[in-house]
Amino acid sequence: MIPDEIRDGKQIDSQREPDASSKHRQARYPGVIIEVCYSQKGRCVSHLADEYILSTDGSVSAVVALDIDYKGSKKATITVWRPEYATLDGKEELQATATIDALPFRTDCGLPIEETALRLSLRDFATQELSQGLTSLNQDFSITSTQLCDFLPRAKEEQPGQMLLQGSINRLRPGAGKRRRPQTPPEQPSSEDEG
Repeated sequence: MIPDEIRDGKQIDSQREPDASSKHRQARYPGVIIEVCYSQKGRCVSHLADEYILSTDGSVSAVVALDIDYKGSKKATITVWRPEYATLDGKEELQATATIDALPFRTDCGLPIEETALRLSLRDFATQELSQGLTSLNQDFSITSTQLCDFLPRAKEEQPGQMLLQGSINRLRPGAGKRRRPQTPPEQPSSEDEG
């Protein structure tokens, strides 16, 4: 789960559950996130990429969006965002940059486009701190268009259930309410405690 974001001292509820993710076992956040979306949701996925990357200070190394056409065509594209520092008006800022933008990997007929592949590095799954000095993480690997196309039917099967809020859940007991923990500022140690 991606954390809430703090803006102007106020907490913004931005917790999201990606469609798929993977991380190093010692990392707090996933290094690679995959979102499967249909064209209508595809317009919003760039904002999700911003949220995932910026709210984790770049701990998310890659946000991969598989965008499926939903109007009778079987065409599908892939977009990948990565964290990047840019200098604007003399100030360095972290941003999410599309390094691959709407690259087709499946034709209108549903056939894989052979030359298209998603290339990731093992470093993508860990933070810079965890991967520092580990040359074994310099390995890249590719996921072919055929593999991406094989992944889509499984994702499509899950999509209606997610959209219709189907699936097993725990239910609140009849008449029961919910109580959230009050937000209080952290306790400040007294001068005696510091001593």
